[in-house]
Amino acid sequence: MEISAYMERSLLDTYLEIDRVKKQISYRTREGIKSYPLNNPEEKVRADFYSELIYKYTYEPKRINLEVEVPRRIPC
Repeated sequence: MEISAYMERSLLDTYLEIDRVKKQISYRTREGIKSYPLNNPEEKVRADFYSELIYKYTYEPKRINLEVEVPRRIPC
């Protein structure tokens, strides 16, 4: 996995953790620590955006949710 500058900062500040033995990436969020498989290509995108939210847009990690289910819309 290629690591961006924002991701590198997240790793140093322990908002992200990559466990190469278990092949998982973990995020610190409002629900606690969430882990996902590292071999999923989507995780690179999620980790980049998560890190950008923290450092570029100054979101608090406690305000960030992952895998939010959107309720179904009822047509009018």
